[in-house]
Amino acid sequence: MVRMYSTALTPFSPLLAWYDRNASQAGIYWGSVNVAPHSYTIRASYTAPSGKKAFVCASELDVRRRTAATTLGTVLVWLTFAGNMALQILHENNTVDNRQTIPCYLGGILLSGQSLELLTWDASTGGAMDYNLTTLIVEFSA
Repeated sequence: MVRMYSTALTPFSPLLAWYDRNASQAGIYWGSVNVAPHSYTIRASYTAPSGKKAFVCASELDVRRRTAATTLGTVLVWLTFAGNMALQILHENNTVDNRQTIPCYLGGILLSGQSLELLTWDASTGGAMDYNLTTLIVEFSA
């Protein structure tokens, strides 16, 4: 066994690996069917708690055209990570049952107080969409 000491010969104790620091699972999910056109809407959000960090393990964005739009507009689904866009689906297809999915293993860390948001926007006239937005998070002591 090796012990590390500082120059003052006091024991040095480095932080444990993140998964050994009181790790607990968290996650956010928002799903809905037959959603009418709408403006920019935050569907779900997560903020890393005080004294904790959060490891974003995986995310998946899924959008499906349920009914055809009268006038096709852009449908956006995106995930922001600490205020920056991390994932985005741009759906511009009016075919019923057309689906777009993005699975992603981000591997990013949210510091205490930083947020992750799941958002949608549909500029179509008429029609409806289905959404499934999810993120798996592991919190640990900072």
